[in-house]
Amino acid sequence: MVFQELTRLAVRYHQRRNWFFLGRGIYTAIAYESAPKMQEVTYPPAEGMPAGFLEHGTLSLIEEEMPGMFLIPPKEEQEVCDLTFSSLEEVRAHHGTVIACGFDKGGGHCNEMIMLTKTSLGTAPFLHLLVGQLLAYEIAVLLGRNVDRPRSLAKSVTVS
Repeated sequence: MVFQELTRLAVRYHQRRNWFFLGRGIYTAIAYESAPKMQEVTYPPAEGMPAGFLEHGTLSLIEEEMPGMFLIPPKEEQEVCDLTFSSLEEVRAHHGTVIACGFDKGGGHCNEMIMLTKTSLGTAPFLHLLVGQLLAYEIAVLLGRNVDRPRSLAKSVTVS
């Protein structure tokens, strides 16, 4: 089900020029990892950041054409979940496109919802990470990018 949803989202959003990935707590690290993955294989700018940093300059960048993917933790992490939804509402108030990725319905707070299978708190962030990578892959394929050989990707190997 998640794979079909990601394919549908990729078709709908593959022409977007910029992306935000937002999370709180451990999900900030997932946002930081998902954004460069999107840039690496699709090439439009993407930024990962803590959802709590949506102030001043960042809010001025929010527009309908820039999807913001919010990484929503399970309800067992109630405080982080509530704070993430608060940031999500700020983006909605500025007419941003909100894609929520989580384990429970967004309650109408988002334009799109990627529902993840319930899992343990320790495993939950890894599901979000997979979603970020698979979405980037699906968009890259739609854009005709070579996902096996992204342009300008520099990797170095040192042998001692």
